[in-house]
Amino acid sequence: MEREVILSDGRRLAATEKNGSGDTLVVLVHGWCCRRSDWHAYLESAPETVSFLAPDLPGHGASASTPGTWTVAGMARDIADLVRARRPARVVLVGHSMGGAVALEAAALLESVAAVVFVDTFIIPYGDLSEDDAAGIEGGFHEDFPAAVGRLVDANTS
Repeated sequence: MEREVILSDGRRLAATEKNGSGDTLVVLVHGWCCRRSDWHAYLESAPETVSFLAPDLPGHGASASTPGTWTVAGMARDIADLVRARRPARVVLVGHSMGGAVALEAAALLESVAAVVFVDTFIIPYGDLSEDDAAGIEGGFHEDFPAAVGRLVDANTS
C-alpha cells in the first residue's frame, strides 16, 4: 500500500507498506539516489508473516526534502520516527548502500531492533584506518551531507 506518512513535526515521507500477520516489522532503507520502488520486486514475493515498510528518504522519490534531514543522522531520525509510530514488537532494519549507514544510526535510536542487515553498504571505519582518519572522512557527511556527496561525485566522475 502506497501512502504519505506525516511525522510528528509535519515532515512528510512517502512510503510503501505491506502488512503481515506477525509482530516483526522489516524496514527497507534505500540508498543514495534511489527510492522505495527499488524494493517493490522483493515486496511482491516477501513472506506474509512479516510486515514491511519501505519509505522514500527525504529528497528521494516522492518524499520532500526538508532542512536538516539531508544528513545520515537526520534520515535516521526520520526512520526511527516511522518505526516508533508503528510500535512493532521487533524491528529489522535493512539498508542498501547509504541506507545501511542510515539504518545503523536509526538502530541506535530504537529499543526493539532485532537486527541490522547491510546490502552493498559502506560503513566507516574502513578496516585498518585509525579512528581519527575515519572520523575525518565521516565528519563532512555529518556536517553538510549535500556538499560532501557533491565532493564524492566530483572526485569519482569525470
